[in-house]
Amino acid sequence: MYGFFITGAILIYALLTERALGKKKLDVNIFWGGLFYAIVWGIVGARLYHVLDFRSYYYSNPTQALEIWKGGMGIYGAILGTLLSTTAYLAIKKQPVRLWLDACAINAPLGQAIGRLGNVYNQELLPYAYFEIAGNIIIWLFILAINNLFDKKTTHYKSGAIFLIYIFMYSTQRLVLESTRSVHWVEWGLNVGVAVSFLLAMVSLITIVFLYKKPGIKI
Repeated sequence: MYGFFITGAILIYALLTERALGKKKLDVNIFWGGLFYAIVWGIVGARLYHVLDFRSYYYSNPTQALEIWKGGMGIYGAILGTLLSTTAYLAIKKQPVRLWLDACAINAPLGQAIGRLGNVYNQELLPYAYFEIAGNIIIWLFILAINNLFDKKTTHYKSGAIFLIYIFMYSTQRLVLESTRSVHWVEWGLNVGVAVSFLLAMVSLITIVFLYKKPGIKI
Protein backbone atom coordinates (compact mmCIF):
# COMPACT_ATOMS: atom_id res chain seq x y z
CA MET A 1 0.00 0.00 0.00
CA TYR A 2 2.96 2.34 0.54
CA GLY A 3 3.68 2.21 -3.18
CA PHE A 4 0.00 2.87 -3.90
CA PHE A 5 0.08 6.16 -1.99
CA ILE A 6 3.36 7.22 -3.62
CA THR A 7 1.97 6.43 -7.06
CA GLY A 8 -1.25 8.30 -6.30
CA ALA A 9 0.72 11.29 -5.03
CA ILE A 10 2.79 11.44 -8.22
CA LEU A 11 -0.28 11.13 -10.45
CA ILE A 12 -2.29 13.83 -8.68
CA TYR A 13 0.74 16.11 -8.52
CA ALA A 14 1.44 15.64 -12.24
CA LEU A 15 -2.13 16.42 -13.30
CA LEU A 16 -2.32 19.54 -11.14
CA THR A 17 1.10 20.70 -12.30
CA GLU A 18 0.05 20.26 -15.92
CA ARG A 19 -2.72 22.82 -15.29
CA ALA A 20 -0.29 25.19 -13.57
CA LEU A 21 2.11 25.00 -16.51
CA GLY A 22 -0.68 25.81 -18.92
CA LYS A 23 -1.54 28.96 -16.96
CA LYS A 24 2.11 30.04 -17.03
CA LYS A 25 2.30 29.28 -20.76
CA LEU A 26 5.05 26.70 -20.36
CA ASP A 27 5.34 23.73 -22.72
CA VAL A 28 3.46 20.83 -21.11
CA ASN A 29 5.22 18.35 -23.41
CA ILE A 30 8.54 19.26 -21.83
CA PHE A 31 7.05 18.57 -18.40
CA TRP A 32 5.85 15.11 -19.35
CA GLY A 33 9.16 14.40 -21.04
CA GLY A 34 11.14 15.27 -17.92
CA LEU A 35 8.75 13.74 -15.39
CA PHE A 36 10.16 10.25 -15.89
CA TYR A 37 13.67 11.36 -14.95
CA ALA A 38 12.34 13.37 -12.01
CA ILE A 39 10.45 10.34 -10.66
CA VAL A 40 13.36 7.94 -11.11
CA TRP A 41 15.98 10.18 -9.52
CA GLY A 42 13.55 11.36 -6.86
CA ILE A 43 12.98 7.76 -5.78
CA VAL A 44 16.70 6.97 -5.97
CA GLY A 45 17.53 10.02 -3.86
CA ALA A 46 14.78 9.29 -1.33
CA ARG A 47 15.81 5.68 -0.92
CA LEU A 48 19.52 6.50 -0.74
CA TYR A 49 18.87 9.01 2.04
CA HIS A 50 16.98 6.34 3.99
CA VAL A 51 19.57 3.61 3.36
CA LEU A 52 22.40 5.88 4.50
CA ASP A 53 20.42 6.61 7.64
CA PHE A 54 20.00 2.90 8.40
CA ARG A 55 23.19 1.74 6.71
CA SER A 56 24.17 -0.66 9.51
CA TYR A 57 20.92 -2.59 8.97
CA TYR A 58 21.16 -2.60 5.19
CA TYR A 59 24.81 -3.63 5.34
CA SER A 60 23.59 -6.87 6.90
CA ASN A 61 20.49 -7.05 4.65
CA PRO A 62 21.64 -5.52 1.32
CA THR A 63 18.84 -6.92 -0.86
CA GLN A 64 16.22 -5.16 1.27
CA ALA A 65 17.63 -1.80 0.20
CA LEU A 66 15.69 -2.25 -3.05
CA GLU A 67 12.36 -3.09 -1.39
CA ILE A 68 10.94 0.44 -1.58
CA TRP A 69 7.35 -0.87 -1.50
CA LYS A 70 7.87 -1.65 2.18
CA GLY A 71 8.50 2.01 2.97
CA GLY A 72 11.61 3.89 3.90
CA MET A 73 12.04 7.10 1.86
CA GLY A 74 13.81 10.30 2.87
CA ILE A 75 12.05 13.41 1.59
CA TYR A 76 15.23 15.49 1.45
CA GLY A 77 16.83 12.87 -0.74
CA ALA A 78 13.75 12.96 -2.99
CA ILE A 79 13.90 16.76 -3.24
CA LEU A 80 17.62 16.73 -4.08
CA GLY A 81 17.31 13.94 -6.67
CA THR A 82 14.31 15.58 -8.31
CA LEU A 83 15.88 19.05 -8.27
CA LEU A 84 19.17 17.95 -9.83
CA SER A 85 17.57 15.84 -12.55
CA THR A 86 14.92 18.45 -13.36
CA THR A 87 17.44 21.29 -13.50
CA ALA A 88 19.72 19.29 -15.80
CA TYR A 89 16.82 18.32 -18.07
CA LEU A 90 15.53 21.90 -18.33
CA ALA A 91 19.02 23.23 -18.99
CA ILE A 92 19.45 20.76 -21.84
CA LYS A 93 16.09 21.86 -23.23
CA LYS A 94 17.21 25.51 -22.84
CA GLN A 95 14.25 26.38 -20.64
CA PRO A 96 13.97 29.13 -17.97
CA VAL A 97 14.85 26.91 -15.02
CA ARG A 98 13.68 29.19 -12.19
CA LEU A 99 10.28 29.76 -13.79
CA TRP A 100 9.85 26.02 -14.22
CA LEU A 101 10.87 25.33 -10.62
CA ASP A 102 8.20 27.77 -9.48
CA ALA A 103 5.49 26.04 -11.51
CA CYS A 104 6.59 22.61 -10.32
CA ALA A 105 6.76 23.69 -6.65
CA ILE A 106 3.16 24.93 -6.42
CA ASN A 107 1.59 21.51 -5.87
CA ALA A 108 4.62 19.74 -4.38
CA PRO A 109 3.37 20.08 -0.77
CA LEU A 110 0.09 18.39 -1.67
CA GLY A 111 1.97 15.53 -3.28
CA GLN A 112 4.06 15.17 -0.13
CA ALA A 113 0.93 15.14 2.04
CA ILE A 114 -0.60 12.35 -0.03
CA GLY A 115 2.63 10.37 0.02
CA ARG A 116 2.77 10.60 3.83
CA LEU A 117 -0.51 8.69 3.98
CA GLY A 118 1.62 5.63 3.28
CA ASN A 119 3.34 6.17 6.65
CA VAL A 120 -0.05 6.45 8.32
CA TYR A 121 -1.24 3.23 6.69
CA ASN A 122 1.94 1.41 7.77
CA GLN A 123 1.66 2.92 11.28
CA GLU A 124 5.17 4.36 11.10
CA LEU A 125 6.59 7.77 12.01
CA LEU A 126 3.54 8.55 14.12
CA PRO A 127 2.48 11.12 15.22
CA TYR A 128 4.95 12.96 12.97
CA ALA A 129 3.21 11.77 9.79
CA TYR A 130 -0.11 13.28 10.91
CA PHE A 131 1.51 16.60 11.73
CA GLU A 132 3.38 16.77 8.44
CA ILE A 133 0.28 15.96 6.40
CA ALA A 134 -1.56 18.85 8.05
CA GLY A 135 1.43 21.14 7.71
CA ASN A 136 1.97 20.30 4.05
CA ILE A 137 -1.66 21.06 3.24
CA ILE A 138 -1.31 24.44 4.95
CA ILE A 139 1.89 25.15 2.97
CA TRP A 140 0.14 24.12 -0.25
CA LEU A 141 -2.79 26.46 0.37
CA PHE A 142 -0.43 29.32 1.23
CA ILE A 143 1.63 28.80 -1.92
CA LEU A 144 -1.54 28.67 -4.02
CA ALA A 145 -2.55 32.03 -2.54
CA ILE A 146 0.91 33.52 -3.17
CA ASN A 147 0.93 32.22 -6.72
CA ASN A 148 -2.49 33.74 -7.40
CA LEU A 149 -1.26 37.03 -5.94
CA PHE A 150 1.79 36.98 -8.19
CA ASP A 151 -0.40 36.24 -11.21
CA LYS A 152 -2.43 39.39 -10.47
CA LYS A 153 0.58 41.57 -9.61
CA THR A 154 3.27 40.46 -12.00
CA THR A 155 5.54 43.42 -11.09
CA HIS A 156 6.11 41.80 -7.68
CA TYR A 157 6.95 38.41 -9.11
CA LYS A 158 10.51 37.21 -9.46
CA SER A 159 11.09 33.80 -11.01
CA GLY A 160 12.34 31.38 -8.38
CA ALA A 161 10.43 33.05 -5.53
CA ILE A 162 7.69 30.42 -5.24
CA PHE A 163 10.19 27.57 -5.20
CA LEU A 164 12.24 29.30 -2.52
CA ILE A 165 9.12 29.97 -0.41
CA TYR A 166 8.24 26.29 -0.66
CA ILE A 167 11.73 25.20 0.44
CA PHE A 168 11.75 27.72 3.30
CA MET A 169 8.32 26.76 4.59
CA TYR A 170 8.86 23.02 4.37
CA SER A 171 12.30 23.07 5.99
CA THR A 172 11.01 25.36 8.76
CA GLN A 173 8.11 22.98 9.33
CA ARG A 174 10.53 20.08 9.54
CA LEU A 175 12.57 21.95 12.15
CA VAL A 176 9.47 22.46 14.28
CA LEU A 177 8.24 18.89 13.91
CA GLU A 178 11.55 17.07 14.17
CA SER A 179 11.09 16.44 17.90
CA THR A 180 7.90 14.47 17.17
CA ARG A 181 9.71 11.93 15.00
CA SER A 182 10.18 8.54 16.62
CA VAL A 183 13.47 7.90 14.79
CA HIS A 184 16.29 10.36 14.09
CA TRP A 185 19.36 10.13 11.87
CA VAL A 186 22.28 11.15 14.09
CA GLU A 187 25.88 11.63 12.98
CA TRP A 188 28.60 12.65 15.46
CA GLY A 189 25.89 13.65 17.91
CA LEU A 190 24.19 15.91 15.35
CA ASN A 191 20.59 15.39 14.21
CA VAL A 192 20.93 15.30 10.42
CA GLY A 193 17.28 16.21 9.82
CA VAL A 194 17.61 19.32 11.99
CA ALA A 195 20.91 20.31 10.40
CA VAL A 196 19.65 19.95 6.83
CA SER A 197 16.39 21.72 7.66
CA PHE A 198 18.19 24.66 9.29
CA LEU A 199 20.62 24.97 6.38
CA LEU A 200 17.85 24.91 3.76
CA ALA A 201 15.72 27.38 5.71
CA MET A 202 18.60 29.86 6.00
CA VAL A 203 19.79 29.50 2.41
CA SER A 204 16.28 29.86 0.95
CA LEU A 205 15.46 32.86 3.17
CA ILE A 206 18.71 34.67 2.32
CA THR A 207 18.18 33.95 -1.38
CA ILE A 208 14.62 35.32 -1.27
CA VAL A 209 15.87 38.54 0.36
CA PHE A 210 18.65 38.82 -2.22
CA LEU A 211 16.19 38.16 -5.03
CA TYR A 212 13.95 41.01 -3.96
CA LYS A 213 16.63 43.46 -2.90
CA LYS A 214 15.91 45.96 -5.69
CA PRO A 215 14.47 49.50 -5.55
CA GLY A 216 10.67 49.64 -5.71
CA ILE A 217 10.19 45.94 -5.05
CA LYS A 218 8.78 44.67 -1.79
CA ILE A 219 8.50 41.10 -0.55
